[in-house]
Amino acid sequence: MSLLSSPQGTPERVWSLVAGLSALGGTSPRGPYDDLLNPGFERDGGEVKAKSALAADAHNAALSLGLVETARDQVSLCAPAPTDFAAFADLLHDRLAGLEADDADTAILEGYAWIVAESDRRAGLSGSIRPVATHSPIKPIPAYRAKK
Repeated sequence: MSLLSSPQGTPERVWSLVAGLSALGGTSPRGPYDDLLNPGFERDGGEVKAKSALAADAHNAALSLGLVETARDQVSLCAPAPTDFAAFADLLHDRLAGLEADDADTAILEGYAWIVAESDRRAGLSGSIRPVATHSPIKPIPAYRAKK
């Protein structure tokens, strides 16, 4: 499974999923977990749920990143949840930077690296950008390898 196959699994949605699951003690039956992802609301006396694809993408992105695991009817965090969104961003950066070169998710970090490099080439970013990771050193990104 790849992050690229879960386009609506945005960092904010995945963070909400991880923080919510942490608030439930790190493990939850599938029903309450699904309600975290898609709580719904009431309109005209009936319950309305958002598109189920949004919740499924957040769950699949969390699985792809190794943040949650599922077993039968339970969902659990794989590790304690970060304390805030900045620590969560650091965790995601570390996971993406640590991927093997042939992992499909390396395209995410390579894409961001290209945007930064191209922006610097076009407009010069010297001194205007800071590393996203605040708790760990930035790891080098493997060189792009064209597929033959």
